[in-house]
Amino acid sequence: MSPSASSWSCTVCGYVHPGDAAPDFCPVCGATRDDFVAQAEAVPSRAVAPAAWRCLICEYVHEGATPPEACPVCGA
Repeated sequence: MSPSASSWSCTVCGYVHPGDAAPDFCPVCGATRDDFVAQAEAVPSRAVAPAAWRCLICEYVHEGATPPEACPVCGA
């Protein structure tokens, strides 16, 4: 990991985090800091809304434009 990177890419889901340091965890998929790689220049983020949402507790995948208010499997 390079301390002079302008953005960081999650190797699990592709989320791009702007900044000089990788985040502690990915806000999209929950991957840890070790799953981020430095990008030499900022990569524009995708403006497309996610089509699926994964519960971080039980791994249930909900397909749709918005996440459910509560996980239908575990209630999280």
